[in-house]
Amino acid sequence: MRIDPLLCTACMKCAQACPQHDVIGVVKVNGTPFMEVRHVENCVGCGRCVNACLTNAIGLYLV
Repeated sequence: MRIDPLLCTACMKCAQACPQHDVIGVVKVNGTPFMEVRHVENCVGCGRCVNACLTNAIGLYLV
């Protein structure tokens, strides 16, 4: 999973949609908040975060 910080508005809809805890969280860089992937190993690949994102900032990728 990747979150594009240039597209992310830190609305937190992705974190709210995620069924796993602490996969996605908010971080501030130079005072600007955006969402980040914290524990990708807990991601189940359901895509709920992708569907919840209003700016298409999230992508799921196979490894």
